[in-house]
Amino acid sequence: MKVYFTQLITYRCAIKEVRYGYNDGAVDKVFALPAGDPADPNGVPENAKIYMNVPAKTASMSVQLTYVDGTQSETRTFNAPK
Repeated sequence: MKVYFTQLITYRCAIKEVRYGYNDGAVDKVFALPAGDPADPNGVPENAKIYMNVPAKTASMSVQLTYVDGTQSETRTFNAPK
């Protein structure tokens, strides 16, 4: 199964870090965003990793963002399609 981060990449100038976890686990893994580009802040760099493969048995994925000002989003959980 693939999980896409394209939308977050387009807002990378405002996001410092993307943390995630699987199946009610801690959000202790980091998805590395490409460096922000003030000249093209919403563009997706040609070599950007826009998705990652997750184990097929993954039932849900939780994500938390840390913004450049240090504030954090709520942790959001997304269920895998059935």
